[in-house]
Amino acid sequence: MVRELEHVADELAQVRFDLQPIAVTRAASDPVSGNVAAQAGRMLSQSRAFLASWHEDLHAAIRALSSRVDTYWNVDSRNSSRL
Repeated sequence: MVRELEHVADELAQVRFDLQPIAVTRAASDPVSGNVAAQAGRMLSQSRAFLASWHEDLHAAIRALSSRVDTYWNVDSRNSSRL
C-alpha cells in the first residue's frame, strides 16, 4: 500500500509541475473577458493550492503508514523470536 501511495504522490507531483507554466490571460479588453480571466486565474490558483495540500497530506500518510508497518514488523519479529 505504501508503494501505491508513493506512486500517487509522484503522479500528483507531476501534475503540479505541469500546472506551473500555465497562465491565464484576457482574451480581449472587454469587462466580460476580464472577469473570465480573473475567475479562471482564481480557479487555477486554488487548484495549485489544493494539489499542494493533497501532496503534503499524502506524504504525511506515507510516513505514518510506513511507521506503523515498521512497528508491526518489529513487534512480529520479537514475538516470533520468543517462540
